Amino acid sequence: MIPISRFREWCFELMNEVNTHVVLIEHLVMGVDEGHIVKKIKDKKGVCLCVNYPDVVGSGTDDNATDVQSLFFFVVEKANPGSQTDDGEMLHYGTLQDIMRLLRKAIRESATHNCIGVEIDLNDKIEWEYQIFGGFNGLSMGVKITDVTYG
Repeated sequence: MIPISRFREWCFELMNEVNTHVVLIEHLVMGVDEGHIVKKIKDKKGVCLCVNYPDVVGSGTDDNATDVQSLFFFVVEKANPGSQTDDGEMLHYGTLQDIMRLLRKAIRESATHNCIGVEIDLNDKIEWEYQIFGGFNGLSMGVKITDVTYG
């Protein structure tokens, strides 16, 4: 299981890598579950990277154990329903999609370098999000990581 403090550092590293480009993530919001994130994000302005603390499923035996951790990254920004034209909404989602592409690239590059002591499953899934976390729109990406330190 990845230590939560190291997981947080990795999330900041990913955010900083994305922020080397023109588009910026302004806030990293981490929480145990959706309700926790809603409380932390409600007054945030700008683009937020929201991440759940990863759940762990262990398997194997004492001498060959693995932990598989599932987590979700959300790239979101507050948007009032119906406040944008169709073109404005498309531009908003397009910007967030560009940020998600950069985040995905940063995650894949960190998988290559194995900088956090885990293997990253590159079979991710990206979905559109509307009015999540109490009024935020954007995209989510599910990722699985496997502990490779074996104890």
